[in-house]
Amino acid sequence: MIYNSDLCKVRNINNAIKKLTFEQNSQINNIDNYAFKGNLLTTVTIPGSIKKIGYEAFNCPNLTTATIERAKGSDLSVDGSSFKNSSGTITPQYQ
Repeated sequence: MIYNSDLCKVRNINNAIKKLTFEQNSQINNIDNYAFKGNLLTTVTIPGSIKKIGYEAFNCPNLTTATIERAKGSDLSVDGSSFKNSSGTITPQYQ
């Protein structure tokens, strides 16, 4: 995975990721198009710092649970195909 501190973006370079964990107080604010497409992810928790989730970012057939941590009223842009082919539920959790 590549982390670009100047742009605060994340993009995957390895399709064997099974678990995705962001550090406490992550400063990453954008998950690029296709970032985790085709990975073996089953569960992901997306931190409140994320402002945009790109096209097919989590196109992962094994993904059964995606939790999005949000503060009420915070901005988040999610492409309609961000979770394409996932087999589970996407749940916003408000803090």
